[in-house]
Amino acid sequence: MLSVIWKELKVLFSKKFSIIILLVYPLLLVYLLGVGFSGHDISFNIGLSQVQDLNTDLVTGQFKLFGITPTFFGIDQSASLLQRFTAGFFDNVFSVSPIFVFVNPLAQSTYYAKIYYEDLDFFVGKSGVNLTENALLGLSNKISLEKITEITNEIKNLRVILIEQKDKLQNYNKMLDDSRTELLGIKQKLDSVNFTEIKQTLNDKQKDLNNVDTKLDELKKDKEVLEEAYNSNKELVDLIDSIYFDLGKFKLDLATIKSQALLLSLALTQLNIDKNTLDLNSFLNSTEIISQDLNILLESLGDANTNANKSSLGLGKFVKDFNATFNLIEEDVNDTNVMLINLQNKIVEVEQDFTYVNSVVDNSLKKQAEIKEDLNKSIVLMDSLILQLDPAKFDPEAIANPIKIEKESRYEFFKSSNIAIIFGIVLVLLFNAILLVSMSGVKDKTQGIDVREKLAPRNRFWFFMGRFFAQSIVGIMTAIVMFLFAILVFGFPLQNVPILLVYLILSIFSFVSVGLFIGLFVESESIAILLSLLIVMPMLFLSGLILPIYFMPQALSAVASILPLTLGKNALINAIVGKSATYYAIALLAYTVVFLSLVYIFRKR
Repeated sequence: MLSVIWKELKVLFSKKFSIIILLVYPLLLVYLLGVGFSGHDISFNIGLSQVQDLNTDLVTGQFKLFGITPTFFGIDQSASLLQRFTAGFFDNVFSVSPIFVFVNPLAQSTYYAKIYYEDLDFFVGKSGVNLTENALLGLSNKISLEKITEITNEIKNLRVILIEQKDKLQNYNKMLDDSRTELLGIKQKLDSVNFTEIKQTLNDKQKDLNNVDTKLDELKKDKEVLEEAYNSNKELVDLIDSIYFDLGKFKLDLATIKSQALLLSLALTQLNIDKNTLDLNSFLNSTEIISQDLNILLESLGDANTNANKSSLGLGKFVKDFNATFNLIEEDVNDTNVMLINLQNKIVEVEQDFTYVNSVVDNSLKKQAEIKEDLNKSIVLMDSLILQLDPAKFDPEAIANPIKIEKESRYEFFKSSNIAIIFGIVLVLLFNAILLVSMSGVKDKTQGIDVREKLAPRNRFWFFMGRFFAQSIVGIMTAIVMFLFAILVFGFPLQNVPILLVYLILSIFSFVSVGLFIGLFVESESIAILLSLLIVMPMLFLSGLILPIYFMPQALSAVASILPLTLGKNALINAIVGKSATYYAIALLAYTVVFLSLVYIFRKR
């Protein structure tokens, strides 16, 4: 591996443009950034900051400081009305990006403004002074009396606007009270509905229907008995009809016999035979008697048949009417049962809907209470603002002599130019790592080194690690040269060197691993240069040098915070000022492991 590192370093420093890449343009960039930001520390820090009062109580109106968003970043729409108002006309007053604050005229205490730049804290304030009435602080030369008078007039207009806004808030408060009364009425009506009683009534009706079903079952048994009686009566009628028919037939047969006996008697007379010999008269007399008895029996059977038929018809009609009525009753009971079941299901659904509406009303009442509380706070704040913007409290001549602000910094040794220099060092290290490693990969492909590496009997892992450490050594040497240049020329405050060196090596390792991965897909030196610019330039814009990260959209800010350039820059700054940078160290180490693993996997194929 050492031989690979040595050969790689020889190749890198043998190129004609090595001095330009490794020394000239890095030192030039550090010089330009150092000079560009020197002498503008207050403007730079405040211009890229958010201002916050350390002891603010907006609810009671005892607010003390309001920060200004500089014009070159536009007015922050999330700022308070007073912040936007002051930003609007004070940006035209000061020649530098100001921190401008209103002070509560009634307060008598010490005030500070806290300024954030990235993760560093700067303090600007005036300590040990009782700020009296009409005190107005600013970073500027003396403001003209005419300008202050103009500002005072604008403050009067603002006070009028605030009074109007307060009236609107009070109207909103009244509307909330009215709607709350309506919601309470609705809730009272909802609570008055007793679903338990409704369910109990439905259960009682269900029991009544069950009793009706029992009666129907008994009635069904009676219907079966009645049908059996009807069937038995019908059998009797049929028997009488059969007997009547048989007797009628017997009567006819008897009449036939009688007629034949008469014919026989007549024939015997004609033959002069004595009829008494055959006893025909007795026979005829007996047949007459039987015929008479048959007539009587037939009449009786006819009467019985008629009565039985009438009884059968009446009973049949009754059975038919009874069946029809029973079927109607049974259908009505079934329909009522189905309707009752549906009604019970509907009651369950309605109860669920009532519960949901009740919960919605409860939530609405809670939300109204929160809105009302916020409105009351806003009204209190409006009263405080209106009181403090009273024109009687603003004396243009007193305001025209602003109090001088002293700067107190937690990291007094670390200035804006130092932050810019760190940006330049990390940017150079990232660009060099991607460019040099990519061009080294192009040389391997054009000179057949890749093929020889694959055919060589030695372990390819050590060849790969040799190239990685060689490029890392070049990055460390470049960084050392740039830090020495910054110390000699700009007095760069190099502190906590051991920790700084660890974070520097981790940053370089992550940059080189990214460069090795990109080099796998580069075919020519021109593509290597273009690809290096394509990767580094977006990182430059997202790193926070040109536009602070907290001014970016949330999604873009999240992406910017995990880029190698941002991680390396934040790690070095925290190392110098003595703050913990464990998160950045872990993230840089993760970059190194992931991209080295990818390179090894791809080269192994």
